[in-house]
Amino acid sequence: MGRPLRVLIVEDSENDARLVVRRLEQSGFSPFWKRVDGAESLRAALSTHAWDIVLSDHSMPGFGSLQALSVLQEAGADVPFVVVSGAIREEDAVVVIRAGAADYIAKENFSRLIPVVERELRAAHLRREHQQLEGIQRENQARRNAILESALDSIVTIDHEGKVFEWNRAAEKTFGYRRADALGKVLADLIIPPKLRDRHKQGLARYLATGESSLLGRRMELMAMRADGTEFPVELTVTRVPVEGEPIFTSFIRDVTERRTLEEQLRQLQKMESIGQLAAGVAHDFNNILSVIQGHAYLVLGGMVQGKEAEESIKQIGAAAKRAAGLTRQLLTFSRKQQMQYGQDGRPSARSRHRHGICPGAGPARDQRRCRHDRADSPESRRQRPRCHAQGRATDHQHVGLPTRGRGGETESGGAPRCVRLSCGQR
Repeated sequence: MGRPLRVLIVEDSENDARLVVRRLEQSGFSPFWKRVDGAESLRAALSTHAWDIVLSDHSMPGFGSLQALSVLQEAGADVPFVVVSGAIREEDAVVVIRAGAADYIAKENFSRLIPVVERELRAAHLRREHQQLEGIQRENQARRNAILESALDSIVTIDHEGKVFEWNRAAEKTFGYRRADALGKVLADLIIPPKLRDRHKQGLARYLATGESSLLGRRMELMAMRADGTEFPVELTVTRVPVEGEPIFTSFIRDVTERRTLEEQLRQLQKMESIGQLAAGVAHDFNNILSVIQGHAYLVLGGMVQGKEAEESIKQIGAAAKRAAGLTRQLLTFSRKQQMQYGQDGRPSARSRHRHGICPGAGPARDQRRCRHDRADSPESRRQRPRCHAQGRATDHQHVGLPTRGRGGETESGGAPRCVRLSCGQR
């Protein structure tokens, strides 16, 4: 079984057509063939079958190779066209080849037929493969362009010199440069603030020299610049495109201005919530302090205590007033966002104090069974307790309010007493 070959023969002589077919069969082909001798029959044959090659006589009554070639081209068929004729001048052959024929063969040199046919079949096969690859490339390019243009993030690609050769629609909207204006420009001059440009160029040069970079493959936030010179925060990821030759880098850039705004709003909400909680706690603690002041003032003014007891009550009133002033200072510190003050040993400063005034309304000997500063615990148990660092009087209102808040619920539902242990001091 020979190689299949679909051959269309444009020839007015049946015998000459069979001579061509016989030569093809002798050379190992198994041709499916058809002979036509005019424009209409040629159009009909082209519309009904796909042909591998067209072999045409040059001159026929009322028809010729130039007309046949024109019909083939009008049909849009990518088929090799070879002129096989015994009556063609060299200048006519040149005209036909310039018109699009693949070759011409004189009948007296019929031995060239098979080599020319095989050559044109190979060329046609390569041409079709090339067209398929081009089609695939066009599809891939169209898909790539669609991805680039539909992306919400800016996608910018630069070469080893830092020059832009890809700039998607999101980049146009984000930075204010049209694609045509950005292509070929140095990226640093377009979107990087002046104070950061030297670092960018140094980083690119270092990567080209050493292959090392602290930026590739990482997500980071930094400031970028629009065409009008305004700076804004962006989230940036840079990757190297895996291609041969000089390196190519693609940057994915996201404008995070809105996110930063929302984060700041959230922080403000959280701050206001904290202020509300603080205000409620301070109000509660001020009430506790006022209870101490009012209680002792009532005892003194009512003559219910005298001598040393009256003096102790007055001291308790003074101590409570100091604690009230401390709470006021804490509020001022919070409003000014002052940082915690640390001592020379690197620890927050703190002191043990108010052991007797920690319980609202409690004198030196009264209610100590409910409010006791337990110093009998072991060093090991102290090391195992959770700790927090606080500045000076920053926890006074917690200390003052805790016993009162717990006084209403000293026992669990089963009646077992609950204990809160406070340790204040510096090491």
